[in-house]
Amino acid sequence: MFRRRSDRYLSLLERKRIATLRERGLGVREIAGRLGRAPSTVSREVRRNSRRHDNGVYDADLAHQRSRERFRRPRRVKLAADLELKAEVQDKLNLDWSPEQIAAHLRVL
Repeated sequence: MFRRRSDRYLSLLERKRIATLRERGLGVREIAGRLGRAPSTVSREVRRNSRRHDNGVYDADLAHQRSRERFRRPRRVKLAADLELKAEVQDKLNLDWSPEQIAAHLRVL
């Protein structure tokens, strides 16, 4: 089953365009402009999905696979595992505390 991710994430087609444009020697800002993305997005993409053993070559298919593997990795839910923490957070929510207030309070504890 294929799940469609939001436009916030790069598609395989965008990754292939990044690879092609990098092969042509274009810089991050030029690539970002052509994709309609922020330069930081392109820079981050290349940095996250390139490895030393890739010999400086950005492989779009490999990058897309690496991205999907990170996306599927389950995150640990701290509140489900720690009942005391869950109770503390719930108590503060019942007092109409904001998430920011609760986070600051928990950092002090």
